[in-house]
Order: sequence, then C-alpha cells, then structure tokens
Amino acid sequence: DAARKIWIEFTKQADTAKEIAYGFGWDDSAAWTILRDVRQVSGDMGQVKRIAALAGRMFAALNGSAVKRVPGMAGEVYSVEQGNSIERLLPAELALLDSGLLELPLLNRLATRRAAQYAVRGVQKRTRGPLVVAIDESGSMHATRIEWAKAAALAVARVAQKDNRVMKVVHFSTSCVVQDLRPSDPASVLEMVRTFLGGGTAIGTALEACVAEVAALETKGARGADIICITDGVDGTTDAQEHALDIADKLSARLWTVGIECEIKPDYPIRRRAVTFTELGRDGLT
Repeated sequence: DAARKIWIEFTKQADTAKEIAYGFGWDDSAAWTILRDVRQVSGDMGQVKRIAALAGRMFAALNGSAVKRVPGMAGEVYSVEQGNSIERLLPAELALLDSGLLELPLLNRLATRRAAQYAVRGVQKRTRGPLVVAIDESGSMHATRIEWAKAAALAVARVAQKDNRVMKVVHFSTSCVVQDLRPSDPASVLEMVRTFLGGGTAIGTALEACVAEVAALETKGARGADIICITDGVDGTTDAQEHALDIADKLSARLWTVGIECEIKPDYPIRRRAVTFTELGRDGLT
C-alpha cells in the first residue's frame, strides 16, 4: 500500500512535468527541476501549469504560421536561368530523368551549373534585433489576465530564441523590474512567471525602461529592436509615452501592443504609434 501511494504520487508529478515540458519547450528533466523549485517556493503548481498550457498553444500557432513560409521562395519567378538547383528545374529538364539515354547529359549540365531552371528574386530577410517585452503587473492584471500575458510573452520568447534574438522582460506597475529571459533556462522562466509587482499602472515609465534597454543593447551592436507592450488598460502618462516612443523611433525600435481584456482607443499613444495592435479576450479569456 505504501509503495502504491508513492507510485500514484510519482505518476501525478510525472504527468505534470510532461505538461510543463511541452508548454515551455523543455525536456522532462528541466520540468522536474521547476517542479522542485515551485514546491520549495509555494507548493502551488496550478498557475505554472496553466501558463505552460497557454504558452504551448500560443507557440504552436506562432510556429505554425512560420512553417507555412516557403524557404528560398520569398520573391517571384521572373525568368529562366542556368544553374544546378534541382528544386527549381524546368519541367522539360525533370522529364529527362525518366530517360535512360538523356539522364547523363542532364547530370552533366547540373554538375557544370548549365541546367535550365527558374530564376527567382525577392527581398532579403532583415536581420532581427533584440526583443524587449513590457508586462503590465498592476493590481488589475490578476488571475487569468496575468496568466495570458505571461504565456504570450513566453510563446514569443520561444520564437525569438529560434532566431537567436536577445530578450528582455520589463515587469511594470508604478515601478519597473528588468529581467533577462532565457526560455531554455527553467530558473529564468520561473522568475518571470512568479514575479508580480501589483499596485498602479505607469505605461510611460515602462516604455522609458524599455527604451533604455534598447539603447543599452545598441551600444553592444544589437540594433533594430522590437518592443512589445502587454497591458490591460490606460493611464495618464501620455506625455511620457510620446517622449519614450520618440526616442524609440530614433533608435529604429518598433512598438507592438497587446491589449488584455480592454479597449484601447485608436488615438492613445501605445495604439496609435504601434506597428500592430492586438486584443486578447475582449469577450473573456478562455
């Protein structure tokens, strides 16, 4: 009976570890580590599990949209040229592969880069810079709202990690706490998930902190940053927001805004000056 009870508890912990590992993109050993750390801090795994599940779903959606892009075909077919790219061979050349007599001449043309193929052209992909994510942790961002905000940040972090992008998180309310976020490091993820400042909202202060991080990263050669602001409301710091965004423009940093269960008016700075404004959960977060 004692062994059976231990095994049942172990099975529950193993299932939880698998859920967390899937959501955060880790192997099982990393998930076991965070299980131990959470138990030492508070013993409550519920919020971590919910954030992991949401982050996994969001990452799958983001990653799926990226997979639909066709590598090497970002532009258009505009002509015919000579070369040795098998995936771009003309149908007439491909047909020769079925002919025993003409296959060798085709292979010779491929070896000497003289086979007839489609010519494509397009815009070269711009190098991606660092990512700075500001997460609203004011009192109103409690329960489900903060779980969605943290999950969204983690999903974006996993995508950024694939592109080798540096990522910073600015936790903010009326003050700010800046953190390096490394999605593959359980301690870093747990710190991000468990941090919650509470209090009021100062978006202008948060944007100033983001811009300071962008400027510091630029001195290290990391240019072209993106700033993501995740919030559930507005405040009275529009002058500070405008000032921070003016500096962001000079640094060639772009703003992306995510509203959590809130309506941000089109003329409000963090919406008007954002490249894209996205709303999550206007009809409830499920």
